[in-house]
Amino acid sequence: MVLLNDNIISVQTLLVKKALLIDNACFFDPALRCNEDWDFNIRLSKFTKFIFMDKPGVVAFISDDSISNQRSRNIYSQIYITRKNAEMFRDEKPIYVRRLGLIGAGLARINKPRLGYRFLRRAVLTQPYAMETWMRMAAFIVQRIFGIKVSLFRA
Repeated sequence: MVLLNDNIISVQTLLVKKALLIDNACFFDPALRCNEDWDFNIRLSKFTKFIFMDKPGVVAFISDDSISNQRSRNIYSQIYITRKNAEMFRDEKPIYVRRLGLIGAGLARINKPRLGYRFLRRAVLTQPYAMETWMRMAAFIVQRIFGIKVSLFRA
């Protein structure tokens, strides 16, 4: 499911029947401080199908003080969303492993290397042949041992 890979749907572009949201208690999670739209869309996908249009529906601007640019909030919200929707992520093993690797690399970037290592290790143990995860692990080790920041993928 491509929606689990990234936050690709802007809620400003959604057209949803109110009854669908109320009947399924599908609302924004007040515990989240970032990526609440992604979490909302993941949960909404359990009850309906999305139809994508080829035209842009919204023009978005991300400023320097945007929530999207706050790495710490972003990473911790990804952890929360991944845990909250664990059954959906685990059903899509390559996506789950990628998400664990992105979170691990992101945690290392915000100076939480021990926690980052735990996520990277779980990714490697879950799918040992995922080259992308091994590359993230290598970048993590180079950064920890030599102090050289290596940026392979975004988180």
